[in-house]
Amino acid sequence: KDKNNKTTTNTKKNNQPKNKNNHPNTNTMNIRFYCISNLETSFVGRIINLSFDLNFNKNIILFPILEDTLNKVIVRCVEGLRNPICDKNILNINGNDLYSLCSVVNINKNIKNYKNFLDIEKSYCNDVYGMYKILGVEGCRSVLVREIESVFDVYGIGVDKRHLGLISDYLLVDGVYSSFSRFGMEKSESILLKMSFESCYSVLRDASHRELGDCLEGPSGCLTAGLPVRNGTGCFELLYDMEE
Repeated sequence: KDKNNKTTTNTKKNNQPKNKNNHPNTNTMNIRFYCISNLETSFVGRIINLSFDLNFNKNIILFPILEDTLNKVIVRCVEGLRNPICDKNILNINGNDLYSLCSVVNINKNIKNYKNFLDIEKSYCNDVYGMYKILGVEGCRSVLVREIESVFDVYGIGVDKRHLGLISDYLLVDGVYSSFSRFGMEKSESILLKMSFESCYSVLRDASHRELGDCLEGPSGCLTAGLPVRNGTGCFELLYDMEE
């Protein structure tokens, strides 16, 4: 017996006193079955021993108990992925850790020929940074365009994908994924650009304290100062002879 007064497993003899029905006087039942693969639980070889605390009855049906127990046993698990739902040949998973799923498939030696059942190139997740780690910059750009477009589609607003592509290119211009927020614009040298987005007072206070200036080369700086933006048709000077 162990410290919890439960019958030990894998014993050949049981010296406990028996009742009139020739059953041991114990409130613990040990069930042993063979599994098809190793589980991350305590086991001896490929045999799993399960203990159930219940009042013993010779007419007890073990199948519901086994069914309930098997539903709680984790055969293989990927952390961060929950509630998988299979729809024909598409596996929908709640969670945002697609990188962990691909890593497990890639490094697990027990999973061979994973390309036969998992197409990484067609896998999709609305986690932009997770797709960036798996598919790189170009895959991340496609996800950004698709996710931004889906936001406008809910309200029936049509936006040219070329405009959405410009936004995606700006977020990935340095080869890494940057957030479209005041934290992502901290690397910009334009003070007026930071002030035009968020936290105007805090940016102005910090720039005044550190005596920082703006060279007025960016779109925000030019528009604030009333100057033509040096992009598009404003990036060059064109002179036309009116007398001809």
